[in-house]
Amino acid sequence: MKKLTIIALSMAAMISACKKTDVSPTPETTQQKILGSWALKTTISNEFNNGQNYRDTFYWPQGNTIDFKRNNKVYFYENGMSDSSTYGILTETKIWIEDPTEVYDITKLTAHEFQIYQKIINGTNQYVEGTVNMAR
Repeated sequence: MKKLTIIALSMAAMISACKKTDVSPTPETTQQKILGSWALKTTISNEFNNGQNYRDTFYWPQGNTIDFKRNNKVYFYENGMSDSSTYGILTETKIWIEDPTEVYDITKLTAHEFQIYQKIINGTNQYVEGTVNMAR
């Protein structure tokens, strides 16, 4: 009987020693989430002028991308042309691209979808707003 108790205790110790502890992964930052290439899908724009909305949706042709790099460089591939610039993450929901004074709201950011929005007020009854939708 004593042998069985020792064996049982030994097995319990071995099982608990081998048991993995739950470690929560560190959540990705906005910088980490946006890195890589995104296909441009749509740009939705709206110009509001004197009580009237002038909306337009542009559907990007396949192959148009924007590629965010770790060194805060961004590469654009649009309609067979390429260009590069810089970007900066201001907060988890704010980004600038090309011009630090023109800030975009990050309205959606998942592993497969990235959406930015910007609104520029031009006067009392005038503004321009735009949403860019990207996907992986």
